[in-house]
Amino acid sequence: MYSALKLFILLVGFTALFYLSGVATLRDERRPTLSLGLAAGLLTAIICAMLTTNINAALLAQTSIAMFGIYRLYTSRQGNRTNPALQPNPSSWPQMTVFMVLIFIFSCILISDPIADWDARSIWFYHAKVIYYTKDIWAHGQWAEQANIYTHLNYPKLFPLLAAQVANAFGFWNEYIPKLAIALLACPILAFFVESALKTQRNHRAIPVNFLLLFMMLFMFDGAGFYLTSGYMDGWVALYSICASMMLTTAIQQHNSDDGRNSRIQALVFLAILSQIKQEGLIIAVILLAVAIAVTLGTLAQPMQSIKRISSGTTPKTLRSAAWYSLFLLGPVVAWLIASHIQGLSLSHYSGNTLERITTKLTTSGQPTWILANVIFHNGMIFPSLALALVLTVNAAATRKRLMTADFLPLIASLVFLVVIFLVYLATNADVNWHMAKSAGRVGLTPGLLIVCYNYHCIINILFADRSIKPQSSISQA
Repeated sequence: MYSALKLFILLVGFTALFYLSGVATLRDERRPTLSLGLAAGLLTAIICAMLTTNINAALLAQTSIAMFGIYRLYTSRQGNRTNPALQPNPSSWPQMTVFMVLIFIFSCILISDPIADWDARSIWFYHAKVIYYTKDIWAHGQWAEQANIYTHLNYPKLFPLLAAQVANAFGFWNEYIPKLAIALLACPILAFFVESALKTQRNHRAIPVNFLLLFMMLFMFDGAGFYLTSGYMDGWVALYSICASMMLTTAIQQHNSDDGRNSRIQALVFLAILSQIKQEGLIIAVILLAVAIAVTLGTLAQPMQSIKRISSGTTPKTLRSAAWYSLFLLGPVVAWLIASHIQGLSLSHYSGNTLERITTKLTTSGQPTWILANVIFHNGMIFPSLALALVLTVNAAATRKRLMTADFLPLIASLVFLVVIFLVYLATNADVNWHMAKSAGRVGLTPGLLIVCYNYHCIINILFADRSIKPQSSISQA
């Protein structure tokens, strides 16, 4: 009973700490959504750990920042009361209640089994154990001496940091308690899906369909039961990817509104977390951002004039805000890349003459086709989702439902990422058949779910959205 109570208190405490510190660090958001605040709080946690070089001092520093978050929430509420022009914020208690129930149930499922699977034990929780015993995310500058290089020491340390801090809060390390860090990593995702599912829409018939589609995206993907609870990070890379793509889509479609600005900030925070989970996360974050920029320029009638207008309207305040967000979002990524280079944490599977290996595999009869087939078919979600995407796109054209250019963002990003995966297997210096058998299904989760995300946009648009106008922002239909 005491352990269960301690578990609940720790879960609530960490969740509140992340949200409040996230509120404090978001420069333009005095009262962010629960998912945005929690996501920003995760970034604040790793920044504090990097700056203080001690996980206990990092929690104290984050607590101090959270105090300022309480102040910002208080002044935001007072401003809403005194300024009649501001609309009162809708009650967040329904979302908060559903979120806390889901996260508590998920936490109980997590700690019902010990850490057992190979990558979880030898990579993520091993790194967490090093941080737990050294009390330092940098491991006193001796990562390479404390572990074998084949544990992928160059991987980012956000999740190992969370696991080490959870174990430290309990006062001991075992095979159960550190898994609670998975729940902390899941907090922004669960909050985001709860907010999306319960969001009031003009057409109330869309709410149950929206809820069902979001639920399927969250829990029904290939291997979800394993990849969400085992300690592997691939499932969380995939889920953060679709959350970021959904926010980027909204930001592009509503770029001139407050919702568009808020979505843009939330998308950038999710992309920053992606880069802190796993190296594949950094790759897909760059792809999503590049595709979003390309799509945005494609939706502008006169892109150069729009860019000049934005540049001419830049003020010192917006420059300060941009500088702060650049430091907040990119600082941890750059810091860890520099530390990995200094400590010599090399990429074990891609050392040597990469171009020569790619050329050799491309010129070997049947090997490129074999690799491509594994990339597309090894994960059971990719090919059916691609087939459904084709059907939905044709259906949208046949029924004269306009798909806006931004709706294609997750589909384009998924196809680009599939090309990157293909090149990675061409470049590996490991046995390619072994490498694909061990990882193709896991890596395929991200492009598979991005295609599912595109299908989600299509279904919602076909069934409920009115896209009869705004031809400059849409894909022309035959």
